[in-house]
Amino acid sequence: MIKYIGKTNRIQWNKDFVIELWNVYNERGWTLRQMGYYTKRHFSQIERVFKKYGLKTRNLNEACALRHSKHNFDYLTDAERGYIAGIIDGEGCITKDHRLQITNTNIEMLNWIKKTLQYGSVNKRKSYKSCHTQAYYYALSYLPFKKLLEIIKPLLLITTF
Repeated sequence: MIKYIGKTNRIQWNKDFVIELWNVYNERGWTLRQMGYYTKRHFSQIERVFKKYGLKTRNLNEACALRHSKHNFDYLTDAERGYIAGIIDGEGCITKDHRLQITNTNIEMLNWIKKTLQYGSVNKRKSYKSCHTQAYYYALSYLPFKKLLEIIKPLLLITTF
């Protein structure tokens, strides 16, 4: 999707590309920061380009309202749903306040879950012994987890919470 000019890292900001990018911004309900991560550009550059072509961006309140009202995981493929359900069965933990935590030493897997779900955070777990491998955990708050659970519950082996 990103068109590069020659061997440089510069994006060719033609009108068709910007409109295509703006459609992704609207369809996925992403923030400008997420768009910056997606294009490997600073979010303010994307905002300037959108304004240059007269494309409306969301303010922070609109972006937060859109993000927290949707919690929509319909975009997940069956394979992704099954893989995430398996990880939750094997490595997951539901906390007392109904949040999801997945602990693992493979940070790439946890980052994949975060990137795929577009929610949550990956954090480093404190190591109490020097002989232990460094562990990380993925945390997902209540509202997104509740929506995710509705979609993957038929795929889970452990269904009592």
